[in-house]
Amino acid sequence: MMMFDLVPKLPEITDYASGIGSRPAVARVQAKDTEPAAVQQATG
Repeated sequence: MMMFDLVPKLPEITDYASGIGSRPAVARVQAKDTEPAAVQQATG
């Protein structure tokens, strides 16, 4: 939502969003998201 400026960029909101983005669960999901793309690029 912040990516499309639907939510105002207040310090409280940006701090919260950056905290959520730095969680280990988010890192695991991002790694899983990149796996299929890497396989697809490797196979052609």
